[in-house]
Amino acid sequence: MARGSLGYGDGDDLARLRLNRLIRRRQGTNTYDLTPDGQRVATFYTKVHDRLLSPSSPTNPPPPPKSDKHWPPSTATSAAASTTNASQRPA
Repeated sequence: MARGSLGYGDGDDLARLRLNRLIRRRQGTNTYDLTPDGQRVATFYTKVHDRLLSPSSPTNPPPPPKSDKHWPPSTATSAAASTTNASQRPA
């Protein structure tokens, strides 16, 4: 990716957050703090994720498990098969 593009993992993430005034650097340290705007943005995205994107949310239930139509055999089929097999056995 070209330098200055909005890709991830290129080391510019903190700079972007700082330029958008979502974080600020503590003087004399390598520590960053959220600004009030950064706190609001973080809360907003957390709520969006929890309500819309979370796989276990009631509005977006997980898909039902795939079922094999032939397994397990139904009780009626099993009972019929066992009586058929019993009648076909030599005496």
